[in-house]
Amino acid sequence: MHRLKPFGVLNGREVPVIELFSDKCAVELLPYGASVRAIRVPDRTDKLTDICLGYDELES
Repeated sequence: MHRLKPFGVLNGREVPVIELFSDKCAVELLPYGASVRAIRVPDRTDKLTDICLGYDELES
């Protein structure tokens, strides 16, 4: 499944986060520069944990 969420505004244009997810994992992508913002996979306790170094806001 997928969903779009607002992430920030750059040069007057809104930049969304594209989230692709299932019950086992999730990936967040930014169409600005084709950036990977987050990769979430289960840890040893089955809690989804982000394993990607990404920024929390677009300006960073």
